[in-house]
Amino acid sequence: MGLNAHRVVDRKEWRRLGTGVLLHGDLPHLVSNCTALVQEGAPLERRLGGARFAALLASTTLLSQGLYGGWAGAHSAPAAC
Repeated sequence: MGLNAHRVVDRKEWRRLGTGVLLHGDLPHLVSNCTALVQEGAPLERRLGGARFAALLASTTLLSQGLYGGWAGAHSAPAAC
């Protein structure tokens, strides 16, 4: 499992905040995400520049994973591992 709030917080597995978005359920899911990134991301990167676009991707990744992790942590029991 990519993002497990209890592993992030209790076990200090902070890498999960950044790597959880790289996992996909299946090939069509991966292809649709890559297609959307190319279609929407390429024009945005040209407008913002490479460094600002990378910073935007990194910050939205951490924000979304952090928000999801906080929500999931508040609504689930600790994972048995």
